[in-house]
Amino acid sequence: MGFRGGGTRPKPQAIGEAYWKRVAFFRDGRIARNIAQCSAETGSATYDAFMKNQEILGVIVVDHGSHREESNAMLTDVVCDFARATGMPIVEPAHMELAEPSIATAFARCVKRGATTVVVFPYFLLPGRHWNDDIPRLVAEAAQNYPGVRYLVTAPFGLHPLMSEVMRQRIDHCLSHTRGDADACDVCAGTDRCELREASR
Repeated sequence: MGFRGGGTRPKPQAIGEAYWKRVAFFRDGRIARNIAQCSAETGSATYDAFMKNQEILGVIVVDHGSHREESNAMLTDVVCDFARATGMPIVEPAHMELAEPSIATAFARCVKRGATTVVVFPYFLLPGRHWNDDIPRLVAEAAQNYPGVRYLVTAPFGLHPLMSEVMRQRIDHCLSHTRGDADACDVCAGTDRCELREASR
């Protein structure tokens, strides 16, 4: 069976079976319903404060996009986790290029769901050409179809103070896994990626 990007589907153990569950999730069209369900589970002080100004906030989380479906599918988990944590009711995934949903598609979905202001968060580690040029251009093009809808492209993660803690936790978990004290994370599950190695002489 072929997959996006050509070729045949890799063996599950090569990339982790959890990836293929996400790929199937993308293909059967349940993304929007699942994210909407996640959004409804908790409240959000940020969203509530915004609503006081009678604005309806929509958020787009955009990554680069890939020919690998399993890589694109992970963004759905990111968006669902964010929606669940913040309680924001309108959150959409988008890929800058190579895959759907595109930024234009996600922008349209936000507006269709009632957003009057759309905030685009680049799911990138550091600022660069995509943040400086490509994403703002694509968002501006998408917004042309919706006069009166305001939009903002935020900064990427950058030098956020919590990134050091995220890095520490990831390193600790991977080292614990090599000792047999923790299960593999979803990224490495079913692979041999998270193993201590030594160069042969």
